[in-house]
Amino acid sequence: MPAQTFLHGIGLACYRSFGPDIQRIGPFAGINLFAGSNNSGKSNILRFLHDHLERSYKPAFGNLAVKLTPDDLHRSQTRHVTIAIAAPHLDQCQDSITTDPYYKRMVLQWLKSVALSPKGDGLVWLDFVGDENSQAPDKEIIRRSMEVTGMEWEQLRNHLLPNQHYNEREITTRAILFHLCGKIFPLSVPGVVTIPPIRAVSTARSNLERIHDGGGLIDELSTLEHYSSKQPEFGVRFERIQQFFCDIIGDPTARLRVPHARNTIAIKIQDRDLDFEHLGTGIQQTIIMAAAGTIFENSIVCIEEPETHLHPVLQRKLIAYLAAKTSNQYFISTHSAHLLDAEITANNAAIFHVRLTNGTTKVNPVRTPGDRWQICADLGYRASDLVQSNCIVWVEGPSDRIHINHWIKAHDPELIEGVHYSVMFYGGGLLSHLTAADDPTTAVAVEDFIKLRRMNRNMAVMMDSDKATCSTKVGVHKKRIMAEFTKESGVGWITAGRTIENYLSPACWQAAFLAAHPNSIAKLSKHALYAPVRKDGKSFNKVAVAKAAAALQADLGVLDLRKRIKALVDFIWKCNQ
Repeated sequence: MPAQTFLHGIGLACYRSFGPDIQRIGPFAGINLFAGSNNSGKSNILRFLHDHLERSYKPAFGNLAVKLTPDDLHRSQTRHVTIAIAAPHLDQCQDSITTDPYYKRMVLQWLKSVALSPKGDGLVWLDFVGDENSQAPDKEIIRRSMEVTGMEWEQLRNHLLPNQHYNEREITTRAILFHLCGKIFPLSVPGVVTIPPIRAVSTARSNLERIHDGGGLIDELSTLEHYSSKQPEFGVRFERIQQFFCDIIGDPTARLRVPHARNTIAIKIQDRDLDFEHLGTGIQQTIIMAAAGTIFENSIVCIEEPETHLHPVLQRKLIAYLAAKTSNQYFISTHSAHLLDAEITANNAAIFHVRLTNGTTKVNPVRTPGDRWQICADLGYRASDLVQSNCIVWVEGPSDRIHINHWIKAHDPELIEGVHYSVMFYGGGLLSHLTAADDPTTAVAVEDFIKLRRMNRNMAVMMDSDKATCSTKVGVHKKRIMAEFTKESGVGWITAGRTIENYLSPACWQAAFLAAHPNSIAKLSKHALYAPVRKDGKSFNKVAVAKAAAALQADLGVLDLRKRIKALVDFIWKCNQ
């Protein structure tokens, strides 16, 4: 059940941030991404779809009946608002008008001379111009239609409108045009909903108008979970959400359900029972959007900035789920370069670059790597941030970055983060979704990997061993990553101890831990090679401990730290030659 295409293209002029020059946006796909900087006009595209689309696609006697407010008109309006709507390619348009081969030729002539897109996108466009109350077909379309050979035009009129006769050519032309408009654009555009950037699950009563922002979601999930025998499709949809939850959690046994009281969404992960609000914010947001996309069917769904609170892996998984497992068409505004990944957008997806130029919105399709780079530059991504950094050091999280930078500075003060190298986070348990190989052949699905070498060929990675004892085996994903990094130019580093904190000397460890947790001396375990950090096994503020350790003099004589840092520093300098 892949995402569908109900809407093929829209054009706007003199609407809000859109100036007098019409912007034709299309062809659309199942997933449509609008990327650009703040205040470029992305939200105005989604606003038009949500507020006006359904009425736009119900032409009355060839006119549109879109009701606009003064706020909808561009401030420097030089002519009436223009709304263009697009139909699919020529062959489909011909078949929708007539099946007679003789008249299909006439229709094709009309389409090519009157409505075929000047941008060469293969779409058929009709422009409607008017005020804030009604829009009629552009006079230029009427003029071009009247230039069709008189005899054939009359024959076409007799074929299409056999019981209607008009004396004036322009009236006849308008009648035929209105008829063609109704045939070419009979699109039964479904309902349009918008998922805002702020979303939260609540115990509000079921309300389809609110599910998109999390309100009423508990009720609707309960309806899907406790389906009747007459609605087995509800169970299928609930299982789809269930499987997606397992995927993003990384646990095939994870479960979600709605208790009888319908006061929360209950979660079960590895024999632990949790309420939905106890999940990480990113997981919550991902589930809300995926569930809304599943509950709504055969709809047009607008999503504002889905990347908010989402790790890049979750962003990719969400888009992949919406594209493959739901039946809607999606229009998404975003600032995230991660959503523009070529692997995501290669199938049933389209990207559009939205810019504000001289006070008006311009929209261009993104087709080439150069177009993608222009978007990244527009979004504020610098080459030194990631794409063209001389060297990238991948670590699990922010505390590891603090330790690594402290030790690199102790070994070689000339190296500067952001100039000679960049530190990026892979996110601990998300390691299974990374690969340094160009063509991984592991059992894990290839499409789930972030292919790191597409970002940069010069990479190093540091991973905690997570070993409980000396004889504990290193995890399979860590071994795979190490093999991939050592196969080509790169540095792979698995800690000699349990975690990176084991590289702190006992004195440094105690001082840093107590600086971060001054009242936890009784909970501090013996700082052994594979010992847990606290006696009670609970987590601690790793960033605070790392900052406290970085304020002390670095001791590189612990375990194999000096050897590892030397290898990393040598590699960074090699990448900067």
